Amino acid sequence: MEFSPVRAAVLTMLVVTMGLLAGCGGSSSSTTGGTSGGATESSTASSGGSSAPAEGFSKKAKPASFGEEASEEERDQASELLERNMSARAAGNYEVQCETLAAPVVKTIEGSGSSALGAKSCAEVLEAEAKKAPPGLLANNLVGPINALRVEGNNGYAVYHGKGNNDYAMKMEKENGEWLVAATLTETLPKG
Repeated sequence: MEFSPVRAAVLTMLVVTMGLLAGCGGSSSSTTGGTSGGATESSTASSGGSSAPAEGFSKKAKPASFGEEASEEERDQASELLERNMSARAAGNYEVQCETLAAPVVKTIEGSGSSALGAKSCAEVLEAEAKKAPPGLLANNLVGPINALRVEGNNGYAVYHGKGNNDYAMKMEKENGEWLVAATLTETLPKG
């Protein structure tokens, strides 16, 4: 197996992200970006969000206890966007997947492909990396709307009960008043 510079960059992003998320508990397979510098208001300040952990999730699942619960309106918007993202990823429609990603994630993806692939777009880099991914890694594990959107400022997690009787989280980021996906892969949450 050839170890390309793109693969090295993506692997480095995964290792760094896993190290950062290890402090949050739970196993991770997500690739994340930084903060966007978009809207700065806390989405829960005006919604009266709950700081209790998301109902139906293990207390060991740190994303389910992250920040406070968002408003129903924000949760619905994030859920629709996440469904669009995951459906596009599973179908290999990487242009649509990139449209749903937060700007720092797109910048990181494009930066990882620039030296080895000749300044490729987000969609081109994701497509190239998807060809190397194990079957099932890119599958859409969302079976309905998300169960909760846990937020703190402009950062959050969409948490949901998904396929295979597993619980999942996807890192989200608020840009210009809208929630976008801030990772390329979901995080499987611990049970019990």
